[in-house]
Amino acid sequence: MRGTASALIAICLLPGCGDGSGTFALPDGCYYSLEGNVAVLSIRGEEGTIVTAGSDLRSVQVRPRVDQDGAWLEARPAFRLERRDFRAVAEGPGAARFPIEPRDGGQAILAPLSDGGRMELRLGAVCAPGSAR
Repeated sequence: MRGTASALIAICLLPGCGDGSGTFALPDGCYYSLEGNVAVLSIRGEEGTIVTAGSDLRSVQVRPRVDQDGAWLEARPAFRLERRDFRAVAEGPGAARFPIEPRDGGQAILAPLSDGGRMELRLGAVCAPGSAR
């Protein structure tokens, strides 16, 4: 991840790259909460689907971004997760910025929680609503 991020940063800091950030490929698949081991988010390209039962939000646009400060997932519309049941709660039409950090064997998306904390989401197996890995 660090090597990929460094290469993208170098490319995007060239003149004409807009805001100084660039995109990169986040693996498609199902992202599970490290806490509770529950399927939360399915990603296919720039389309995200919230798969937790009871969420008031289902479809989100996702764009992995990187700049000199690190990598993040831009999610539109903005949402937060509930710690007790992993539901997604919409926050409005704007975009949310979820940090992405390297972990052993991959990357973790740090999704914001409604209580102010963060939930670590990691790529797992097949995605089914409420499924455990």
